[in-house]
Amino acid sequence: MQPRQIPEAKRVVITVHGVRTNGRWQKSVTPLLNVEQLISYPHDYKRFGVIRGRFEYFRQQEIERFREEYERVVNNKAFGLAPEDPTRRPSVVAHSFGTYIVTECMRQHSFVRLDKLLLCGSIVSPQFDWSELFAGDQINFVRNLRCMKDWVVPRARWMAPKAGPSGVKGFTYWGTLLNDYKMGDCRHSGFFSEADVKEHWLRFLARRPSEFRIMQSRDIESDATLEDVLSQCRAIDSEVYKNLPGYTEQALKPGQSKGWLEINRDIYTFLLARPEDTAVGYVNAMPITEECFQDIVYHKKADNEVVPRDVVDYSPGSTPALYLMSMAVDPGYKKTSRGLDSEPVERLTNGIVAKLLHYAIQKEVRISKLAAVGWTDIGQKLCKRFQMEPTGTTDRDGHPIFVIDFLKAASRPESVRHPGVQRLLKEYASIAQRQS
Repeated sequence: MQPRQIPEAKRVVITVHGVRTNGRWQKSVTPLLNVEQLISYPHDYKRFGVIRGRFEYFRQQEIERFREEYERVVNNKAFGLAPEDPTRRPSVVAHSFGTYIVTECMRQHSFVRLDKLLLCGSIVSPQFDWSELFAGDQINFVRNLRCMKDWVVPRARWMAPKAGPSGVKGFTYWGTLLNDYKMGDCRHSGFFSEADVKEHWLRFLARRPSEFRIMQSRDIESDATLEDVLSQCRAIDSEVYKNLPGYTEQALKPGQSKGWLEINRDIYTFLLARPEDTAVGYVNAMPITEECFQDIVYHKKADNEVVPRDVVDYSPGSTPALYLMSMAVDPGYKKTSRGLDSEPVERLTNGIVAKLLHYAIQKEVRISKLAAVGWTDIGQKLCKRFQMEPTGTTDRDGHPIFVIDFLKAASRPESVRHPGVQRLLKEYASIAQRQS
């Protein structure tokens, strides 16, 4: 029997227009995209009015209409798409209210997965939590084209409460997966000329899909598979930390992580490289007892002295302390990185934030405080970027220790730059209010 041939995926670009228009630009850009072997698929929801947009019922109607269109596209056998495969997904170009429709649809429906999303005249909130979509493998890359003389975008919240002026001000999200590009003096519809498409669209749409994805250790059901992934991570550890003071003395003992995982299956966040799903990075962030937390902060306990009784589970309604024990990326992937602002580090960061948000929403778990030891310069910079404060103490080998009190920070979430952490802290504040 001949193996079933998988048809080559077409490069489909769904275009979504704004309010009070039939999207004439969608037709004008089609020939320009076709020349580059991109199939333009216009989503036309007719002349949606501003007044209708003020009502959640009608906004939600359009969000669901886009979802249905998306499903028609990915289920069209002629296109050969498969959203679970990052190389076989459609991309989207959205304008104005279309940016709101698409992002809200992705936020509400985790099965909606895109290759790339190009935002024009975006009315999405600058604080939109892209980290959750990136960590959930819902999207590879985002580009936000900003126009400084766009008078429509700053007024968008009048129509939709969750809207915001990202089409002028940009997003608070930082990293390599989202590109904010300031176009200058153009206006709300100044994105669709032949020159604009060639200069700002085509190179972005031609970018190769990401080779990375995040996997939480709770999602690996097989013990044998989990052990294999951990074995790959131990090899990464050795390469990253072997020349640093204290590594040999603090290296984990054989089978030590197995004991932790018997208490809490979800202490690891893995970075996998496609297509083989090889582990190329990880984060170990374990909920621990208050006694263990204090021992770590005041350098009484080394990593290899953390025992199973120090680890706690994510029990509903609990407020455990969290120890970010280690984070490492395979040195072989440094060619794709730029220190702290690298895709591997960014995806791992998004992954751990998404994990904490998951437990906050599903189990009302609030992390009380987070500690980390800055073994490397990048590690120390990452702690500072998340507004973690140095304690003034070091571990036994002189590495500085950093701490953040999440429960205190929940009263001022805007003090933390990362939008995912901001959202997490707001969720913590909501939980505290419900429990009071």
